[in-house]
Amino acid sequence: MQRFLAIFGHWLHGLAFAVWFGGILAIGGLVAPAAFHTDRLFAGVVVGDSFRKLNTASFVCAALMLGATWAEWRVRSDQARRWLFIRAVLTAAALALGLYLGVRLFPTMLHLRALDRKADFDRLHHVYTAITQVQLWLLAAGAVITSYLALPRKAGVRGQGSGVSSKSAPLTPDPSPLTPGATRP
Repeated sequence: MQRFLAIFGHWLHGLAFAVWFGGILAIGGLVAPAAFHTDRLFAGVVVGDSFRKLNTASFVCAALMLGATWAEWRVRSDQARRWLFIRAVLTAAALALGLYLGVRLFPTMLHLRALDRKADFDRLHHVYTAITQVQLWLLAAGAVITSYLALPRKAGVRGQGSGVSSKSAPLTPDPSPLTPGATRP
């Protein structure tokens, strides 16, 4: 059961990460530049609505990522738990930025656009872009930690292996025969 929790947590974290990180890249790097090469008024509506939906999705993704990290943390070794704690802090920081973007900054930008205050809107747009880039880097750092935790470890060393805590089941030797002098991959 513990191994299942570790695998499920890792999978769920990866899925939520892909939606959040991929959404930022897709909208900011593909949709927005392509849309603004057409009708600017229509592009503003499409991109604005896309970012509004992404902001909402980021809240759900952050909750899933933090829940998955907690599920993994419960069954991992002490060393892996330290990395999972750092990943949770990075995710929480990205969530805090997402909350600021979605609850405070984005509605203010929409209000300024409705009042046709272009200079103020442009200034906040630059702030929004900078915060989104910081958020992207926080998520990328968490992905590096996730990748590190997924790397295979030497079997038979207490506290390593799959990273699953050895409290629930004792370590057993590998039943496969080894030739003298051979090492495990």
